[in-house]
Amino acid sequence: MNLCFQSIQAPAIQTAVCCKFIPNENVIIVSRRLQLFVYTLSKNNELCERATIPLHANALHLLAYRPLDLEQDYLLIVTQDGYYFSVYWDDNFGKVALDSPLQMCTTQPSYPNTSWRSFCLVNQEAQLVLIRTSEMKVLCLSIFSEEQRKQQGFSIGDGAELLLPGYLVMDMCFLQHGNPPQVAVLSQTVDSTKVTVHKLNLQSDSFDSGSVVLKNSLYYKLMAVGKKGLIALGEDNISYFNRGTVISIRAPSVRFSHYCALRGLKRQFVLVSAEGNVYTLSCNPLFHKLYTLMVEELPFSPVFNVSSVMAIDEERLFASNINGSIHILSLPSYTVSEITAGHGAIHDMQFFESGSGNTLLLCAGSLNSGSLIYLCNSLSAEPISLFDLSGVLHVWPVHFQSVLKLFVGMANETKVFTMVSLYEAEFDPELSLDESTLALSACENGYVQITNKSLRYCTETSKDAIPLEGITSVSSLGAYAAIVIDNTSLVIYNMTKEIARTTFSKEVSAVDFASPLRIVVGFWNKTMEMLAIRDNSFICVLRKSLNFIPRDVLLQFSNDDRLHLFMGSDEGNLCVATVEKSLITNMDYRVLGSTPIHFTRLLISTGAYVICTNDKPHMVYGLHGKLAFMPLNVPSSIDLNAFLDEKLRFCLVSAHSEGVSILHLDNQPKLSVTRLKTKLLPQKAAIIDQTVLFSGLKQQPNGLGELSAQYSLVCSKVYDQFELCSFKLDEFEECTSVIASSSSLFVVTTAKKYPYNYFSVSGRLLVIKASSENRELDVQSTYSHSSGFASCVEYGKCLFAASDDCILTFVLDATEVRLIGTTHCVTVLIQLLVDEDRLITVDAFGALTVYQISDSQLVWLANIQSKPEWAYHACVMRPFQYLTFAIDGSVHQIQLLNDNNDASPTGFRLESTCSLKLHDRVLCASAGSLTTVKKDAPLSPQITFGTELGAVGSVLQFDEKKEEYIALQKAIWHQRLNYVGKYELPIESDHSKVASCFVDASLFQLAKNWTQEQLYRLVRDMDGLESLNSQEKINRVLNELDVVSKVDLSSVA
Repeated sequence: MNLCFQSIQAPAIQTAVCCKFIPNENVIIVSRRLQLFVYTLSKNNELCERATIPLHANALHLLAYRPLDLEQDYLLIVTQDGYYFSVYWDDNFGKVALDSPLQMCTTQPSYPNTSWRSFCLVNQEAQLVLIRTSEMKVLCLSIFSEEQRKQQGFSIGDGAELLLPGYLVMDMCFLQHGNPPQVAVLSQTVDSTKVTVHKLNLQSDSFDSGSVVLKNSLYYKLMAVGKKGLIALGEDNISYFNRGTVISIRAPSVRFSHYCALRGLKRQFVLVSAEGNVYTLSCNPLFHKLYTLMVEELPFSPVFNVSSVMAIDEERLFASNINGSIHILSLPSYTVSEITAGHGAIHDMQFFESGSGNTLLLCAGSLNSGSLIYLCNSLSAEPISLFDLSGVLHVWPVHFQSVLKLFVGMANETKVFTMVSLYEAEFDPELSLDESTLALSACENGYVQITNKSLRYCTETSKDAIPLEGITSVSSLGAYAAIVIDNTSLVIYNMTKEIARTTFSKEVSAVDFASPLRIVVGFWNKTMEMLAIRDNSFICVLRKSLNFIPRDVLLQFSNDDRLHLFMGSDEGNLCVATVEKSLITNMDYRVLGSTPIHFTRLLISTGAYVICTNDKPHMVYGLHGKLAFMPLNVPSSIDLNAFLDEKLRFCLVSAHSEGVSILHLDNQPKLSVTRLKTKLLPQKAAIIDQTVLFSGLKQQPNGLGELSAQYSLVCSKVYDQFELCSFKLDEFEECTSVIASSSSLFVVTTAKKYPYNYFSVSGRLLVIKASSENRELDVQSTYSHSSGFASCVEYGKCLFAASDDCILTFVLDATEVRLIGTTHCVTVLIQLLVDEDRLITVDAFGALTVYQISDSQLVWLANIQSKPEWAYHACVMRPFQYLTFAIDGSVHQIQLLNDNNDASPTGFRLESTCSLKLHDRVLCASAGSLTTVKKDAPLSPQITFGTELGAVGSVLQFDEKKEEYIALQKAIWHQRLNYVGKYELPIESDHSKVASCFVDASLFQLAKNWTQEQLYRLVRDMDGLESLNSQEKINRVLNELDVVSKVDLSSVA
């Protein structure tokens, strides 16, 4: 059995509506994956979430309608699986309430994969709603009056299904006035389109034959205007019809994708083009039957990839896009304000090792709004207090005189504060100095303080100080201090007593006093030395040449006679060397950021920690075993330090441009997100040695009056927004895959495909070396082919590339690529995968085929035929187990079985074992997971996937308690959706008779936060299952599914 977790919820807005759902409020309702969010919008464009509405399937339409006797709008929701229901806002209880229960639009829903345009219309005057349910039918619903609502208990009737008046219907709209109601229908003819107006007969539930009002033009959208007016938007012209009069003007050379009527202005519309530009369309009467029709572009900045546009009031427009962003357009000032941001669809993902451990890179976004997103587990800190100070350079928390003192170092002074509480501090003039503190450490009876002018030792009863000049580097630990004078002289003090001195022939860049026995010194000539003090003299016990200048050093002891030597460079690179018996046994290099690293040693009762402070701060722990590097998700800091509060909780002290902040550090790692916007839309990516190579897409004019895709290869550093180098591919050439080979070279495959052609005409396989120093992409080798490449994978020294119905086998020798074999297949291939010594192919017809790789030759093992929507994308879950992701959002697990139980090619077969409906199409998947699993949990991370709506999730293997989890999932699902009426969760797969063994673990995470009353109802539903018939048993199961590890820093230090 497998569990699916949602790490990042889908941000994409599928549809939205603006209405008076809550009385006297501007309400915006947006649809994201399986949920509706109800927001109120203030006059200052601030969104406030008021409620969420869970759904059993993604919303297809949201329609606001208002019964004649009410002052608020009701909401009709049509889902993609062919259901509809309505809700309203109950002002007495302040929550969303069900109006009309869940009902089916049609007995044969085909919304998810339909080729015809669906629509949902309302006629407020006639109190009618039309929902298109199929290519030939619409459902007509009547809105009840107040008396009917009291009798029926809801506001919408069951409705009747009507045949559409015509074939190939492209659009429909109600004319605003008329009795009986009139409907304008836009339908396609042989070489053009026509618009017909039909009367709706409510007695016979049918349309009349109608009359043609517009024809002989390529129209694509209809809008009602005035009492009986109609506007048709066309490719060549825009036409207005009213009572026999037709007026046409030449249309701009753009296609409009969305429109809305302006509030407070009759006959005024706002149009948004496919390129994101905003226009106004006005239709004003002159006299008698003469009208003026005018289109004008407004000076708004483009709003790309719009999914919906609505008028909020007379001065503001609402626009959402497919990435999940919400924009407010101000008409008086022509400004666009982004209220919420989203990242869009996930096109590719790659796991790689960084300074943070396992990190996931996502290629996300849409045209004109692409981004690279880095995901990793990090420690988050919650701000507690802020002390407003300017010019802060360093900060040290020290327990002195039985209270916590905060020493704040500035350029020319040191201010000391007594922490009355974590929220309040009092200035201490007695300990404050007119000298800048460079280092400070607590000792048994007081503290040692090194300033730019002196060395001080203070206790509760005495103060001692010696003046010093020419201080360039310092370090202190307990009562000891290491001070570098004039860049070359090193002096060691115990309190204020000098115990050793030496002079170097080279200048010192950094120094650390690790213990009375060890001092580490870094030099500007890229070397370091470890010194020991014996009989008041220095002995060099270790000398090492480096490939960087050590700007800060730190030596940390462990319990097993090993030492960890931390060295940081100017560029944000960290080197951690393991020292055993004065020998370096291992050196680990990591990239933590792009600015110099400053180390802080933290020795407290729970263990030893090292804080690395730069633009990407990290905490290092586990110093008595394997090192763990955990990012600190805190605001940008100049200096970081830490202490334990009275409850023994971690608290961070952060020095930054605004002053000093106190933050509470959460011991449990959480997922942190870093998003870097890109000029191009990233499609495919690979990483080698902290260098990212990705294929970027943009649209540009092709000289034919159209926009064509232009691909480029872009190189950048990890976590860096700036491009190092890039080059464009040929015109009409598409990048199909980017992989990182084992020989530290990038392999890129392309396919050249002309517009309106299904098959590619040529392709290339490029071997590229990225040089970050020279800022260039060097093409080492190229192989051209007569057809395009669709996918490429590496196996040992071989490369397998799919090209139409062939698998080409290459050998990558140094930088040269040679073709050594060709395997012909039956159908066109779209993807290749490697499973140990097996090659898996996915073809355009949804079939999965497995080959044995034997000496660069392919031997057919097994094949499984399925529907085309089964295998849109596939990945290897574990040896002999594969996942296929379908276009309709379903996931299927395929297993390779051997009936003969031997290694011979005969006897293998593929079998579908289970399936799950995700309600979201998966675009990419990768082996690995960011989910940290507890050691005692019966779970193993397997697959991470990204979806079309921008969600990121994980599939984890779980082989126990299958029946309990499936039963509990069904009960939670029903409890969550019981407000809409009776709805049965599908148990059988749509594509096979195999029961769905996948479990959506996000439902269990949701149930952990339920109230006692909800849990009681859940227990009542589980009466028939003995293992889940009590709240204690259910809570135990829910806790078992809490797979995100709660790592306590003190337990691993």
